[in-house]
Amino acid sequence: MSKALVLLICLASIPAFAADAEVKPIAQDECAALAKAVSAAIGLPLKTKVAAPKLPDGLHGSACLLSGKARGLTIGFVAAQDKIENSLAGWKHLPEQDADGPYSTVKGFAKDAERFFYSLESEPVRGACSDNKPIGDCKAPPRQWIWTLEASAFVQ
Repeated sequence: MSKALVLLICLASIPAFAADAEVKPIAQDECAALAKAVSAAIGLPLKTKVAAPKLPDGLHGSACLLSGKARGLTIGFVAAQDKIENSLAGWKHLPEQDADGPYSTVKGFAKDAERFFYSLESEPVRGACSDNKPIGDCKAPPRQWIWTLEASAFVQ
């Protein structure tokens, strides 16, 4: 099964958080602080912009979007998730919003009326692992993986 299909299945399994809800972005300084904290936690440079939210489904309006892609990270996938969560001081994890697949996850957090959802994926660079084996069996070191993070931060 392709990684994209696994992530699509994961995203489809996320319970509707706020179906048809109108949202607005968190304050720009808080958006920048989130990007800085998450980036420092896992070593993945992040850009920010305000646009339509990508996570979770069913939202309208705009959100602060964080995104970045890199390779050469030296931490493992589970450690990266832990470091992201630890970097979100004051935010409460919403485990009912989680969706996981092999080397892909979606997680949600809340702080008062603010919400932060992120999707983290990691895949080996082409040729680092066999195409005939599940991605979970790939033993390539983390440095040989491409990491992608996308996030939405908003007020409901």
